[in-house]
Amino acid sequence: MEYGFINELKIFIEKDKFCDQILKFEIKQHSNREDGKKYSLNEHIEAIVWALLSNQQKWRVVLPKLEKIKSGFHNYDADIVKNTKPEDLIKIIIEVKAGNKNIKKQMEGLSNIISVLEDISKQHGSIDSYYDDLIKKTGNPESLLKELSKSNSKYKLKNMGITLVCAYLKNIGIDIGKPDTHIKRILGKNILGCSKNDEATEEEALSYIKCIAEKNGTTKKEVDSLLWLYCADGFGEICTKNDPKCDKCVIKEYCHKGKSNLAQ
Repeated sequence: MEYGFINELKIFIEKDKFCDQILKFEIKQHSNREDGKKYSLNEHIEAIVWALLSNQQKWRVVLPKLEKIKSGFHNYDADIVKNTKPEDLIKIIIEVKAGNKNIKKQMEGLSNIISVLEDISKQHGSIDSYYDDLIKKTGNPESLLKELSKSNSKYKLKNMGITLVCAYLKNIGIDIGKPDTHIKRILGKNILGCSKNDEATEEEALSYIKCIAEKNGTTKKEVDSLLWLYCADGFGEICTKNDPKCDKCVIKEYCHKGKSNLAQ
């Protein structure tokens, strides 16, 4: 597998002012944690809500609504959110047109998620202490991912599978990829050819992102963000699912489809 495409992607993304802002925000989050930032319970709840809202919804649609949602959720005050009726939380999100088809189920499970976070904090001193200690002990954030996403785990976050937990962990600066539909597709056999499948599995995507990051001397968060921004509607919009801009692609020499086109 070839890995040089990360530099080309970064140059492309940095030329787009909006995409560059998103990329810098992602990098800054990681830097903040590396510099010792500890996140409050309210900030963890906010990061989780962001992850939930990204589910089957275009992030470009949700992004401008986040401040209004934060205000409606009383700055994510744990006690207030936990004791607010799910239908009232749903109403706040629907009113700003940031909902998705799973929003009812997500908001019904939010109180349970907050209880899990409170339990972690009570038992380990703080949420971040537990997260950081587990990552340090095991040497990788995937161990934490399993604790929060597996159905038989003590700290399973309700209605959050691997992808949404990864989104949450990224939102609090943890260095991990997020194997959503864009990432799995671009890493599949028809594009970058990392996987033998049309789409990489979630586990494969996380492994490939880690490998690409190591080969390029960068973070997994940055690799994930570059690939995602390149694909996502409303952002780079080059390697999209339904209308790929192959003629504008800056990494076609690495792409299996692009190589086929070049050979014609």
